[in-house]
Amino acid sequence: MKPRDSNNPSPYEERVREQSKHLTWTSLTRKQKRWLKEYVSNGFDAKNAALFVYNCNEKSAGHIGYENTIKLERFLEIDPDLDVKLTNEWITAKILKEAEKAKTSRDRLRALELLGKTRAMFKDHQVNETVERKEETTESLTKEFQELIKSVN
Repeated sequence: MKPRDSNNPSPYEERVREQSKHLTWTSLTRKQKRWLKEYVSNGFDAKNAALFVYNCNEKSAGHIGYENTIKLERFLEIDPDLDVKLTNEWITAKILKEAEKAKTSRDRLRALELLGKTRAMFKDHQVNETVERKEETTESLTKEFQELIKSVN
């Protein structure tokens, strides 16, 4: 759920924005920070971010998500790279969580491999071999072929 058009905010939106003007990143609660990270990483789905972070039902999640979009939208405006940072942090945390709770060693190794890739711990090596080829003419190929036939006989 996204806030209505900012050119024509409702009285509720105006009141929430006014109350949240004093908020700084350090004054946000842990849940607000987690909600913001989840909101950015899930494609700006406020309700699902609230369901993920807060222990609430769907109706409350819709309300929390709506209110948080109003309160916290300015944090996205302050730092345009925030979505990239949050997404990388979220992915890393999610992969680590998967690695820790994986039931099989195969799943753990795969999660750890992905975690290593996010940290650029592995580099793909490309082997470049240069093969020198002599100029092959019909005569040289015929001669080589005849030598091979003699060696077989």
